[in-house]
This record gives sequence, structure tokens and C-alpha cells, in this order.
Amino acid sequence: MFKLQIIINKAGRQQVGCSPMQPKAGRQQVGCSPMQPKENSNMITIEREPTSPGEILQEEFLLPLKISQKQLADHIGYDVKVINRIVNNRSSVTVEMAVKLGKAFNISAQFWLNAQQSVDIYRVMKNGKNFPQPIVQAS
Repeated sequence: MFKLQIIINKAGRQQVGCSPMQPKAGRQQVGCSPMQPKENSNMITIEREPTSPGEILQEEFLLPLKISQKQLADHIGYDVKVINRIVNNRSSVTVEMAVKLGKAFNISAQFWLNAQQSVDIYRVMKNGKNFPQPIVQAS
């Protein structure tokens, strides 16, 4: 699991990155939360890309439950191509898909949306070059 790290360093520059996040009391968590800055850190810290919702779907739900992509697609009312694109990281999980996956597997839709958001933020931070300076300095 990962959390987003946003730090205003001593030079007043904003730093963002992802770091592992510990789950709370038996609950799976994917998302972002504040983190303490490293001493004299002037670099963006990005450990690794968060696990995609497609990989989670395949490895934590479909395989252990012995459900095919086709069976899941039929169950939630989507074409198998949509499920396949999510599993193969060619499509993002939409709000509607998150709700249907949440209902199908009896977990929150927010789980799927947080997983997707973590991947999206990571990719933007990794590929982004022209981030604006902070408008307000942290005190």
C-alpha cells in the first residue's frame, strides 16, 4: 500500500512522492495520507508504482475465487473486454465500475477508487515536469 508524501522543504519547494502505508487493524487500505519529511531531503521520493486495481482484481479476487473474467463480466453486466482491459492495465476503474465491483465482492467502492487514484497520482508525479510553486508557504 502507498501513501502520498507532500512536503514543503526548507527552500520552500513542494515535494511529492509515494511511500508504503500500513493497513489498520485487519483492513486493507489503498490511498494517501500525510508523512513526515526526511531530514535535509530535497528530492522527490517515489518508491515503486502502486499495485493497479486490475492486478488486485486478478490476483486477490478472480484467481483465489476461481472466477473467470467472463463470469465476472456477466455477473456485473459488463462486456468481458472491459474487465480484460482493467486487468491488463489498459483502462481505469470508473466510479460505476468501482460500485459494481464493490457490490460483487462485498467491499467498498472506495477501495477500488483509492487503488485507481494511487496509480493515477503516481503516474502524474513520475511523468510531470512543470509543477507550480506553492502559493502559500507552510509555517
